[in-house]
Amino acid sequence: MKIAGSSHAGSVRSANQDCFYYRLIGEDTAYAIVCDGMGGANGGQVASQLAVEAIRRQLDREISSHTMLSSLPSILECAIGSANSLVYSRSQREEELKGMGTTAVVVVVLGDVACVSHVGDSRAYLYNPLENTLSRMTTDHTVVQMLLDRGEITADEAANHPQRHYITRAVGVSPSIDVAYGEYTLSQGESILLCSDGLYNELPQNQMLPLLGQCVREGSVEALVERANRNGGGDNITAVLISRLNKGETANG
Repeated sequence: MKIAGSSHAGSVRSANQDCFYYRLIGEDTAYAIVCDGMGGANGGQVASQLAVEAIRRQLDREISSHTMLSSLPSILECAIGSANSLVYSRSQREEELKGMGTTAVVVVVLGDVACVSHVGDSRAYLYNPLENTLSRMTTDHTVVQMLLDRGEITADEAANHPQRHYITRAVGVSPSIDVAYGEYTLSQGESILLCSDGLYNELPQNQMLPLLGQCVREGSVEALVERANRNGGGDNITAVLISRLNKGETANG
C-alpha cells in the first residue's frame, strides 16, 4: 500500500481552511483524514485542524495491523464524535470562533477492506484502473443532495444550484453528531481518493480519471491539485490517495 496527499489554498482564497493527515501502518493497514473547515476569520482553519488532530489521536490509539474489522464502526464514530466535542466546546468558549465547523471524511484500510466514515461534503472515491472507473463511496450531506434524493431537482440542476454549498451536517456545530459509515472490498490495484469540494467542483470525472492513473504511477496527487487550480481554483483544494498495490509491486514502484 502507498499513500500521497497534498493541500493548496487555491487560486482565489488567501487562507487554506482544509487540513489532512495520513498514516501507513505496516504493509496492509492505513488511515487518512480530510477536513474542510468553515467559519468567519480563522474559524474554519481552527476547526479543521482541531478535528484532524482529535481523529488522529484516537486512530493512533486504536488502529493497528491487529485491529478487528468489527470494531471499526465504533472506533470511527468515537473518533469523529471526539472531534465534534472538541470543536464545539472551543467554539462556545471563544466568541470569535462561534459557529465554526468542518466536514470530515476518514478512511481506514485493513487488508482488502476500506472502512469509510464522513460528515458533510468532503468525499471518498474508489478508482479502478483496470475498468477505468471512478465511483463515489460517500453521499454528500448537503441541501442539494437532499433535493436530489427527493427527486425535486435533476443532476444537471444540482451542478449549478444556488444552495449547492449548503451542508446539512458538520463537525462542531452542535453538541451531537450523526456519522455515516460504510465498508467496501478493495481489489488489488484499486485506489481510494479522499478530497475536499475544492477538488471535485473544479474537476469533472472525465478529467479526474486520466490524472488518477498518472497520480498512482507517480505516487503523488500534485497533478490533480494543479489541474483543479488551472480550472479555476475557486476554493481550497485537498487530495489524499491510498493505493492498494498489485501483487509483487512495492511502495517504490
